[in-house]
Amino acid sequence: MPPIYRKWYRRNIPVSIWKLSVQQIARARAAQVQLLSKNINHGKLLKQMWTLGIRDKKLLSIISAMLKAEVAGIGFPEKGTPQGGIISPLLSNIVLNELDWWIASQWEEVHTREYRAMKTNPNGSKNHGNQFRMLRNSTRLKEVTCVRYADDFKLFAKNYQDAKKLYYAVEGWLKARLGLDISPEKSKIVNLRKLYSEFLGFRIKAVKRVNGHKTRYVVRSHIKNKSLEKISEDVKRLIHKIEFPGPGKRSEHAAVTRYNSYVLGVHNYYGMATMVSQDLRKLAFSVQKSLKLRLRERLKTAKEVKKRKLSYEIPDYIKVRYGSSQQLRFVNGYALAPIGYVKHDFPRMKKRVINSYTQEGRAEIHLPIRFCVPGD
Repeated sequence: MPPIYRKWYRRNIPVSIWKLSVQQIARARAAQVQLLSKNINHGKLLKQMWTLGIRDKKLLSIISAMLKAEVAGIGFPEKGTPQGGIISPLLSNIVLNELDWWIASQWEEVHTREYRAMKTNPNGSKNHGNQFRMLRNSTRLKEVTCVRYADDFKLFAKNYQDAKKLYYAVEGWLKARLGLDISPEKSKIVNLRKLYSEFLGFRIKAVKRVNGHKTRYVVRSHIKNKSLEKISEDVKRLIHKIEFPGPGKRSEHAAVTRYNSYVLGVHNYYGMATMVSQDLRKLAFSVQKSLKLRLRERLKTAKEVKKRKLSYEIPDYIKVRYGSSQQLRFVNGYALAPIGYVKHDFPRMKKRVINSYTQEGRAEIHLPIRFCVPGD
């Protein structure tokens, strides 16, 4: 899924990977599992929706028609969800809802003999720290943390043996219960202390950090190489559109706005990577070179604009975020957001109150993007 401009999207991404680093990532093994979504049974999916309470027959018939829509070069599919379709992530969540509850029943939802009061986290969720501590001390259960987005998920275990057992247990459960196979090429067990693990466009690893006399493991995360290549291609394509904006008085301004929106989307999405500045700094050099070669006299630096007292236009969302950057460039007075001017922004857990159905929930959705509204 490409980066988008809205900053609140970052808060919807599972950030348990980063939270895990403070707790037990030092001993963690990650079992990455990628499902073959082309094997999803249509009848099973519709039955799951009915069981969940979605019983509008007209809606179910529309979804059924979307699932069976003709695919160019393939025909009418009998199973699987449309690849790249806007509804595919939602359907994957419905199919794998049972998996979430099954994994939770193996550790997170296990009840202890002794009751301990649960604290509430700042985002409104329950803190299971006391419960997990008792389970570790009094049982031999295999501790597991699951992070899932659509059909791509990771299982974190303490050691290789637990990770291996969990891997095969989940593989067998998916086949027996849901009739789903996993992708052997994309599913594997990784030692996070030695190797990077890729997830949602990031490369993640646990590294040692010495603080005084204490040594602990923290997360080091990069933008995935394939994602960097995609960003580079998209940015150069947008630069080409600025070079040849087309007819119309505002066509150049529209091309610059599309470029800025994409750059802000990249920064908002990948800003949670701890090494995002280092990764994009390498890319920024080739982007600046491409801008200079393609736009030539039309391109001006911030220093040139101030020295020659040229007229320019900087939107509020650019001024707030990049106004002090020397990497800022101008095309005929329109500001270009510098792709290399970014720093790590620690990910935040999504608040439980956020939703589209209450006034309070809607207010929380729009709160993080107020900075980009002129005059706010």
